[in-house]
Parts: sequence; C-alpha cells; structure tokens
Amino acid sequence: RKDDNYTNTYSEYAPLVIKALSNYAIELLLNPNMWTTDSKTAKIVQNRQRRLQQGHPPDIIEKHHGTKRDKEIMIWNGRFSHNHHGHEMPAMRSRFIVGMSCVALVELLMDSKRVHTYNKSSLGRRDEIIFCDDLHGSSKEEEFMGSSKITRSESKIPIVAKTLQILCLMHARKLQKSDNSGEGYLIVSRSIKEAKKSQHMHDNVIE
Repeated sequence: RKDDNYTNTYSEYAPLVIKALSNYAIELLLNPNMWTTDSKTAKIVQNRQRRLQQGHPPDIIEKHHGTKRDKEIMIWNGRFSHNHHGHEMPAMRSRFIVGMSCVALVELLMDSKRVHTYNKSSLGRRDEIIFCDDLHGSSKEEEFMGSSKITRSESKIPIVAKTLQILCLMHARKLQKSDNSGEGYLIVSRSIKEAKKSQHMHDNVIE
C-alpha cells in the first residue's frame, strides 16, 4: 500500500507471509511422499543406477551428464495433502541443467527489465512495490532477507485475444544452513489479487 505521502509502506505481516511462503516451498520440495516420478525420468534414473552397478565410472555413464550440453529434463508429479485453497491443482517438480551460474540465473529471473529475454510472450513486467532489494545479503537481523517485491506483468498469448495480466509476490534469497537444502538460492512466487479493481485493468485484460 502507499501512505499519505505516496511512499511505499507494508503491513507488519508482510515479512511473516514471505517467510512462511519460502519455508513451505522448501518443505514441499523435500517431502518424498508428495512426489511420483514420471515414466521417462524413472527410466533415466534406472539406467544410470544399472550402469553404476555394472562398474562404469560415474563420469562416463553419460558423456554430457551434468554439463551445459545435458538436455535431459527430469519431472516428478505431485498432489497437495491439505484441503485448503488450491489443493486440487496438480504440482510439478523438475530438475535440469541450466547453462549459467545460479547467481546469474537468479539475477536474471528477478530483473523485471530482462523478462523479454526468456519470455517472448511478455509485454513487460514492472515492480509495483519493493520491500527489500538485498538479493545476495545474508543478514538475519533484517525483517526481509534477500529480494522481495510485488510485480505486475502483462503477456500476449497467441491463442487468446486478450492480454493476460498477473500481479505477483516474488521473493529470492540465499539458502541458509537451517534450510537443509545445500548451497544456492531460493526463488518463490505467488500470484495475488488486489482488494479492489486496479486502475491498470480494462475490458481487454484477463486478470
């Protein structure tokens, strides 16, 4: 929200919501009971395990495995165990090699000015509210860790005549030891809805 001086302010609950969203994302990803391996991924895993058991050194089982030329995409399908809003939606987990460092990747995904470089349907994304912009910081004394913001994006989908507009809460930060997830970065996002119809909305827009 904005105060009387048109300065960005936020609810005291905002840091708690973002922290809960991040923790829940990690909890889901690390929950083995939620995910079922798809058939193609199962074959990839079985083949690699078989060749290891046959004595093949790991570095020659797949010539390009773990390199920039590795094009395999591993997929797991999941279902939420709760009965809250959105529980009926399918979940998907994927794992693959991206030909860039995790730092460069997270910087790219969080930079609203560069969305068009990887999303050709994008008409642009702008930062509506920035809560914190310390992507590589690790201070535990701050209300927010990392980069947290609300963005508004517009996309033109070929099969739909109208423009698709999405208001989204985005958060990214370094993984901490307490996450028990190794080293790297966490990015989470959640589409949100405004309390009242935005001035940006018009008849030719799908929210």
